[in-house]
Amino acid sequence: MKRSARAGVLLLILFLTVLGCTNNPPVIRDIWWMPVTVENRAQGTVRRELMLYVQVEDGEGPADLAEMRLENTGGDIFWKADSSVWKERREGDVLWVGSSSFSGGGDTLTEGSYRLTVEDKGGRTDEIPLELTGWYGEEDLSRHRISEEGDTMTISSSGGGWFFLPLWENGTPEEGKLRSLPVNRPFTPGDYLSDGGGTFYLLLFERNRMALLKEGPYTYLSAE
Repeated sequence: MKRSARAGVLLLILFLTVLGCTNNPPVIRDIWWMPVTVENRAQGTVRRELMLYVQVEDGEGPADLAEMRLENTGGDIFWKADSSVWKERREGDVLWVGSSSFSGGGDTLTEGSYRLTVEDKGGRTDEIPLELTGWYGEEDLSRHRISEEGDTMTISSSGGGWFFLPLWENGTPEEGKLRSLPVNRPFTPGDYLSDGGGTFYLLLFERNRMALLKEGPYTYLSAE
């Protein structure tokens, strides 16, 4: 075989090898989600967020994943996020990608049927249907009362599962500083903040309904 012909064959093999390595569509293996209701009592606002993580496989690895799209079947609610804004969580060899605070962009998330699509950088996709439900309503929110008096706060609630979540200066949660809170008795926010002061959320996680309530954000200024 002439050298030029041999070189052409090698180039063809190389091309086919590269093509084969970049022709694997993403595959959604599993999905985990939880409705999150965010109430700002000072402003009188309530909004819906979503914790959503997807176990996805891609032949080229997680770096080949490009974006996720969440769209309801009516087509009037559409949310899209690229890989720069989601998080990666590993459980052994299993990779989950997603976010703890999907907010639906400018749209209000409603209960109902959705379609979740994962796309890689080559434009290949996989999708899975998703039925979203379980956010807190007005009656649920009225079961909990939060009062402030001096340097203390009191959560009046029939259920446990309340947690204190401080925020960094840029507003992102310090998830590693999540701590359990007492219910129906006063506590001092400064005792849960690294510098004695800062911004934080109060979280209620109800395991029986797999839903999360975020109250706040609140700001506590140290008297020192």
